[in-house]
Amino acid sequence: MIRIRVIDRGAYKEYFLTAVAGGGSAKRLFGELASVISKRRIVAIQEIAYGLERDRGRVLAARNKAYRSRGLDAAVPVTYVQGEPLEKCDAAGARIWGIRMKSGEPAPVTTVKCPGALRGRLWEGEGFRLLYLPEVLGSGAMGAPRQAERMFWNAQRALEAYGFSYSCVVRTWIYIKRLLDWYDDFNRVRNALYRRRDFLGRGHAAVLPASTGIQGSVRRAECAMDVLAVDAKKGGGVDFRPVLKTARQGQAFAYRSAFSRAMVLRAGGRKTIHVSGTASIDGKGDTVFCGDPEAQSRQTLDSVLAILKEQGAGPKDILSATLYCKDREAYAGWRRHVRRRRLPALPVVAVIGDVCRPDLLVELEAVAAV
Repeated sequence: MIRIRVIDRGAYKEYFLTAVAGGGSAKRLFGELASVISKRRIVAIQEIAYGLERDRGRVLAARNKAYRSRGLDAAVPVTYVQGEPLEKCDAAGARIWGIRMKSGEPAPVTTVKCPGALRGRLWEGEGFRLLYLPEVLGSGAMGAPRQAERMFWNAQRALEAYGFSYSCVVRTWIYIKRLLDWYDDFNRVRNALYRRRDFLGRGHAAVLPASTGIQGSVRRAECAMDVLAVDAKKGGGVDFRPVLKTARQGQAFAYRSAFSRAMVLRAGGRKTIHVSGTASIDGKGDTVFCGDPEAQSRQTLDSVLAILKEQGAGPKDILSATLYCKDREAYAGWRRHVRRRRLPALPVVAVIGDVCRPDLLVELEAVAAV
């Protein structure tokens, strides 16, 4: 099943595709995605696929074959995250964000090579440039914290190669294989780097990016990250600003985690809201409703919707989302809560994965638009 959301930005349209395997195969999943991408002439900027690490080769081979059969560029980089499917299948799902120019001309998005054998997607629009870097690793360093430090520096060097600084980063997705073993150490590494002028570069006083930090394995590394950076020209009609706290949750930095609750991008007369990974944490930074997956699901969803409400958005404005559940019982609690609230069907991929505290059962990240 594929849920399609479209946002009109004037000169171009943005597409958000959320595909769920639902017990089907990767072959079927990517066959359906390839059909939508081809018919709508979508040029992908970001693609994330979720499945078991042992199935990585088979799932991506199915993707590449499906794309080539439709004449699509299978070499566009994709992040493949270890995310255990909730149903018996070789892939949990995939999320794609892309654009199509209304003029019919090719979209100004290209695959670029970056230092350290990285490949990214560069979008050069009117009044802005956007660089998306998938699967940034710190492999080769000894020990998990050293890998994390190298991962951040690898991202910084890749950004600088195309005229961006780390202070241009608006969103990160961070996957940590043994999340509960060393998440505190990871935060110490990130916090230290985010204080360094030589790391952040120009505009070093820029705000913290929105972020998700979740259990996930990418190429069996201790940690990996995807990075989204925006270089907006002054007066170009594109800007971004953070949401540091809301009426329901305080600043994450208060409990030593360096990210904003959300990042709001303005372009083409609309706001896009990138909501960070959000869990059952109250305004003081404490976990609430321990052991109750349905109550934690309510707290999580209420906190996400509070961010959207402050920006003039609601559940129907969610374009794409990922739900991380500690186990199947937590997912069952989420489903009970969503049914009880009678919410519109959310475009969400759900996978099994630990959240950053042992007592947290679900985490939700989302993209919405006003």
